[in-house]
Amino acid sequence: MYDEICEAIKLDLSIREMIIPSLTSSCYPDPELKTATIDVGFYLARFYLEEKKSEHEADEWFSKDYSPNLSVDDWVSFFQDSSVFTTGSLQIMKRMKDYGGQATCTQLSVKYGESKNFYNSGSTSLARRIVDKTGCEVLKENNDNARWWPVLYIGRYADKNETGSYVWKLRDELSKALEQVGLGDIELYASTEVVAGSCGYWWLTANPKIWSFTDIKIGEEQNYTLYNENGNKRRVFQNFLDAKVGDIVIGYEANPVKKVVALGRITQGNDGKAIYFEKTGGLASPIDYQTLKECSELAKMEFFVQPNGSLFKLTKGEYDFIMDIIPEENPLKQPDSVIQKYTKEDFLSKVYMTEERYDVLEALLRNKMNVILQGAPSVGKTFTAKKLAYAMMGEVDDSRIEMV
Repeated sequence: MYDEICEAIKLDLSIREMIIPSLTSSCYPDPELKTATIDVGFYLARFYLEEKKSEHEADEWFSKDYSPNLSVDDWVSFFQDSSVFTTGSLQIMKRMKDYGGQATCTQLSVKYGESKNFYNSGSTSLARRIVDKTGCEVLKENNDNARWWPVLYIGRYADKNETGSYVWKLRDELSKALEQVGLGDIELYASTEVVAGSCGYWWLTANPKIWSFTDIKIGEEQNYTLYNENGNKRRVFQNFLDAKVGDIVIGYEANPVKKVVALGRITQGNDGKAIYFEKTGGLASPIDYQTLKECSELAKMEFFVQPNGSLFKLTKGEYDFIMDIIPEENPLKQPDSVIQKYTKEDFLSKVYMTEERYDVLEALLRNKMNVILQGAPSVGKTFTAKKLAYAMMGEVDDSRIEMV
């Protein structure tokens, strides 16, 4: 099968054109595309079937057979009635439309601010007002939410790549009505009024062929010019004007690194020539571009929507989401008082292995200083290795473990 896959890859010029530019001088050149073949096989085994399953499930929108029987004109008239569409309702509609017409409450919360319940309860309340106004039928459901949401949306269960329980999609008539009404005075993002201690959030891209976050010392100040070497304004120029002292920066290095490698802080806003920032920390385990790109919560992040540029806005929700990922990849050392003890018995209770096998593994590691665990993907090699390290250290301390 792999031979057949390899022959198919060799005949597909688009695959070659995708792979070859990505290979740096430190990569194996893979002239016969054998490594690429293994990658394809791994993708088929690990992801392909799950993706097909998700695509099938994504087509299964429910409440399609129900309709509130409201026309586009009906919805347009409701938008003009403040007793039906409150400011909060209009914000939900505008954000849902801006997101592409379908989203989970979590995705809306991360992108535009407000709590998940703001979108959940706000939609339910709006649907109730629509029903009170029109007397239209609702679904006969035991779950109260399930009766009201379908007035506004059709829905489906979120797949494994989408955070949240349900993805809701604007009904066609409602979506078309939104295109006809003016919501320019409605805030797209939750209020970000400057209050004591508040700050903005930015994604700053460095070109490692020119300069690198990694080469900057912690506490060292650098500047980023507002104009390139040809005297032209940087892309998304307004972002450079909006950055202010105290704003937080996530430092990303572009190709070939393509990872978040540092954190920083704006130390001086634009002076007509540049903005100034300092590096406040580095990441021992940088966060890969693809890891963040695959997070549906970040799908509408300015950098991912239009990556051409240097300084990109982050919402607080996007920043918080990224910061939740960073500790997972860069565990901080715990105070001694909270370090959890870990014994051989703890290992045996978690790992499907005999005591004799454990003793052999530990002896090999102490004597030979290395062990190779062999097995197919997802059978527990990494899990076993971490638990073995804990047992040999006598404690759970991820700051003493490194993935190489």
